[in-house]
Amino acid sequence: MRTGLEVALSHDRSPAAYAETLASALAKVVALCTMADQLLTLARLDQEAALERERVDLGALLREVGEAVEPLVQAKQLTLTATAGDVAG
Repeated sequence: MRTGLEVALSHDRSPAAYAETLASALAKVVALCTMADQLLTLARLDQEAALERERVDLGALLREVGEAVEPLVQAKQLTLTATAGDVAG
């Protein structure tokens, strides 16, 4: 791409020749941007796959959240009810 642009700039060309060179360069830039986006997506997927995962007790988490918001619930004179059923795992 660089060489093509340098050659186009090295001599006077017709407007059509410049337009053709620019169109070709744009197509290559679009392809490079697409490739860069795909590489970034792959890097993100690799990073997500490398994350350490652990089981979470959702019942305990629900209780913790409920206890944390209870003062606000009482201050607003609301009722908070939550249930968590058994989940096979």
